[in-house]
Amino acid sequence: MLRLLLVCGLLVVVASPTARAWIRPHLAPILNPAYEWSVRSRVSEIARTIEAERAANHEIPMVGPIPDFVRRHYFQKDSHLDPWGTPYHLLQTADGLQVASAGPDRQIGTEDDILSPPVGKEEAAGRLGETR
Repeated sequence: MLRLLLVCGLLVVVASPTARAWIRPHLAPILNPAYEWSVRSRVSEIARTIEAERAANHEIPMVGPIPDFVRRHYFQKDSHLDPWGTPYHLLQTADGLQVASAGPDRQIGTEDDILSPPVGKEEAAGRLGETR
């Protein structure tokens, strides 16, 4: 019974932005690794969606915050926000375009940012392996 109450309490904390803001400082050491794992998957998924849109000759988002693009493709409430409440971004890096989460510090361009693989990297690697 106690386990059930703990699980229900954790679900409320994770699901409610108000509760997350209140309890976040206390649970950050526990929740951040789970958030980071989830965000790594999400930024890669968004990057694949951007690459699919580019391959279909559709308009892709410009560098910067990409909330409209994410909302248009993912219909969940707050899908455009990472678990720390920051919009996903598209960045131009030395490796090319990458989808980014600002990470736990909520500031883009810092060490804790979580980046996708470069958009189009698989396509470029495939072209390098082509024979003429």
